[in-house]
Order: sequence, then structure tokens, then C-alpha cells
Amino acid sequence: MIANRTGVVTVSDFRTADMALGGQGAPLVPLFDSHLLAHPNMTRIAVNLGGIANITVISPGALTVRAWDTGPANCVSDALCRLRGRGEFDPDGVGASSGRVDDELLDRLLEMEYFARSHPKSTGLEDFGESFAGTLPLDMRFEDVLRTALALSAQSLVDAIIQQAPSEGSVELVFAGGGTANRTLMQEIAERLERAAQRAGISAPLCRSFKDFGVGEECREAAAFAFLGDRTARGLVGSVPSTTGAHRAAILGKISFPSP
Repeated sequence: MIANRTGVVTVSDFRTADMALGGQGAPLVPLFDSHLLAHPNMTRIAVNLGGIANITVISPGALTVRAWDTGPANCVSDALCRLRGRGEFDPDGVGASSGRVDDELLDRLLEMEYFARSHPKSTGLEDFGESFAGTLPLDMRFEDVLRTALALSAQSLVDAIIQQAPSEGSVELVFAGGGTANRTLMQEIAERLERAAQRAGISAPLCRSFKDFGVGEECREAAAFAFLGDRTARGLVGSVPSTTGAHRAAILGKISFPSP
């Protein structure tokens, strides 16, 4: 339909080729991340904050590339807003900014099986959507449960980053995604990252933006799939088996030609 309405050759359905080779069909942006961010002497970790948080760990020279979903980013707080009649989301994290983290609840949530699972792994709203949000305490002040939800997002992300940070050498985090506009989430990440780095005896990674590399924070996935579509059109593989769990790399997607 898109090909015929636009008159443009269209690449779609990127995930199935990877799944046919035993992969999870996600994440599919790591090849783009490594193409854009690889550094000869530095580990860079691409951090995407959408509904779900995911990272791509790119070793110096991109000798290894690993990626997985660390857990929720904004999806739990979005679901809480909808369930409790407070709109579709918490703009800029303003509601959460006046809340307090319930540490007991946070510790219990961090014991969920997903966080202990080894990667490659992926998650979505089936794990952290409205069903999950509906299990959070109804008697807790709304702002407090929002802040605790963001603390869960931040701490699960920070735990994954610290586990991957090398004991020597520089590390940079490069952020993208609409979740970067949530100031309270970004504050939680920064504060928890600093404390976790101190406990681990390492320097806190420098935080940068995809904008520094010519890609807007909300454009990272669009740019990545344009990159993948171009590779498909040229018959080049687009997946990274170490990130999806597939047996080998795949040429992704199906090509639709417009009718003459």
C-alpha cells in the first residue's frame, strides 16, 4: 500500500528474517548504532529511552556489539497516567518531580525475573504495560507511584550500564528517544549512575546526545531503519546475531515495488 500510494520502493517487515534464523527479531538498531558511534579507543553505550529502555554496547573499534532491552523507560508512568485518569503521559516528568521514591516497593520490583535474565533479551508492553501498572499500590499517592516507576526505569538501566562498563578505559553514554524529554527520569538516571559508579570504584560515564552525532534524539530509530532499508536494497545484512540470538546475520525486510 505504501509503495503504491507513494510511488517509492518500500522496505518493510524487518523482524521476520531474523526470527526465521532463531532470533527474537529485536533489537534491530545496533548495526546503525555501531556504524554511527564506534570509536577506536572508547566504549560507547547507546541508550534509547522510549516506552522501553534499551542499550547498545559498542566496544572500542566495534570489535563486539551487544544490545538488549534493560526494562521500562516511560511505559509504566504512561500507563499509570491513563489508568488513573491523569492524561496520556506525565509531560516533562512534572508530576513525578514532586513525588518520593518508595524504596521498599522499588526493591521488590527490581527482583522481577526479567531483570535477572541474561541477554540477549527483549521486552515490551506485555511485561511493563497497563497490566503491570495495575499491580502497583492504589493507596499510594499518585506522584509517589509515578516517581517510583521512574526510579525502576532508571535503576534497571543503571544496573545494566555498570555491569557493562570496563574497569579501564573511557566510557560514553549517548542518549536518544522521547524519554530524554522527561526531566525527572533523566535526573533519576544521572543521580543513580553517579552513586553506582562510586560504589563500583569507576568514573561515571560522560553523557552525550545522538544530536552530537547529527541525529536528533527522537530520530534515531527513523534514521536506523532508513539505514537498514538501504542495506536491504543493496543485498547487505542488517542484523547483529549477538544482539538478537539468531544463528547468523540476515538480510532484513521485504521489498515492495510500486505498480508501473
